[in-house]
Amino acid sequence: MSKGTGAAIELGAISALFIGAVACTLSSLSKQPYDLVEIRFCPPSANGLNSKEQKELDEHYCRVPRYVLKEAWDSRGLFGSSVPVRDDVKFKRLLPTDNLYQHIALTGTALCLAGISFAIAIRNNLLQNKYYNWLEELKTAGFTTWNQQKSQRELIAFNQQLNTQLKADVAAALDNQTRVQAGLTNVESLEKQQQKQETLANTQYDLMIAELRRKIAEENSKAVKAEKEINQMTSIKVTLSELPTIEGIDWWDWGWLETKSPDDLPHLRLIGATGSGKTTLADWVLDKLPGDCKVLTVKRKPQQWQNKVVVGVPEDFESIESELIEFEADRKKRLSDVAAGIEPELINICIDEWRAIKEKVEPAVDIIRDTLALSREARQRLILMAQGRQVKTFGLKDESDLEECMASFYIGKFAIEESRSYYSSAKHLTEESKNEVIQLLEKSGNRAVWVSTSFGVFPGVIPEIKSN
Repeated sequence: MSKGTGAAIELGAISALFIGAVACTLSSLSKQPYDLVEIRFCPPSANGLNSKEQKELDEHYCRVPRYVLKEAWDSRGLFGSSVPVRDDVKFKRLLPTDNLYQHIALTGTALCLAGISFAIAIRNNLLQNKYYNWLEELKTAGFTTWNQQKSQRELIAFNQQLNTQLKADVAAALDNQTRVQAGLTNVESLEKQQQKQETLANTQYDLMIAELRRKIAEENSKAVKAEKEINQMTSIKVTLSELPTIEGIDWWDWGWLETKSPDDLPHLRLIGATGSGKTTLADWVLDKLPGDCKVLTVKRKPQQWQNKVVVGVPEDFESIESELIEFEADRKKRLSDVAAGIEPELINICIDEWRAIKEKVEPAVDIIRDTLALSREARQRLILMAQGRQVKTFGLKDESDLEECMASFYIGKFAIEESRSYYSSAKHLTEESKNEVIQLLEKSGNRAVWVSTSFGVFPGVIPEIKSN
């Protein structure tokens, strides 16, 4: 939303609230001092109720409201009453003294005025911030301009000093020439004096040049230092050793990949945007996880999946289908071994390019669904990658309970979003701790990670992973 649109909306809201306040105030003032009864005088026509004459009488009399005091209406028919008991006098409604909507109207007025005050306060705060930022920018711009012009001022002063010295030298030379012509000065002694002055002038000139060069070098050094600090601020690299100690915060420990039981990390899913480094992280995670590993993918780069069994490259979907079918048969065999008291070896299966695989390999979705649900005891662990949070990303519709079977690693912007969502309802942490964690994740960029497991949720930072 543009600034002009926001200002127009605020002005429109204030105008609407002002009109509402005026309307509510006028409504609260519309009341009478006495209880009244509205009656209608409807004389009947001798020609019948549906006659033309009856309609004219109704138009002239019955539709005209008349008002009497409630006390007079209640005492009608009594001695001295001004309201007789007649069939052509009909009761319409009672108008009480107090306005029934007075309190509601006054409440509406108060709310409208409060809304106007709130809108004005917001606008005032925005204007103050804008004015403050404008002043700061003005100061910064002025200081920057002053620094940029500093060298120019020094050069101008240096030139003025040289011109002054030159004029003084010319004047002294003319004076000496006049004195020699007049015979007032010895030529030999004058030459010695001029030689001393030239030596002194050269020395002063060299000193001035050296000072100017020193200042230029100092300015260049400051510029290089400032540029280095800016680069450090804009490209912060966080390593595991630099994670701060924050009250109430437990950081994700990547060593848990090796030490935690497979029951704690039965399956892993890595969630991140395109180009966030999911494949690189999965490659490194496979190196950390205990047990054998195998990768199903349709493409790879030379530096990816080194020292691992890779099936499906390039776009060999038949091999991937055969591997998945064999994987399912192996699960059934492993479950039979478990029933016989034999604990099978742990194996990790990483599936990359899942979108292409699920479209080309028909049984892929069913096999993955059954594996997520049944392979904990079979000691088969899946590592899946996706660009969205929901399990339907894997083609598993209406299977949200399968999320409990996976430890989720949210990468980059997803980590920041998950941390904000979790900390918004985390009452056991201070606001300072929450903000410090979120700020660190934001600075970490695509190396930020948020891990959700069966034994807790943890913020963390992905270590720098360099391919050999």
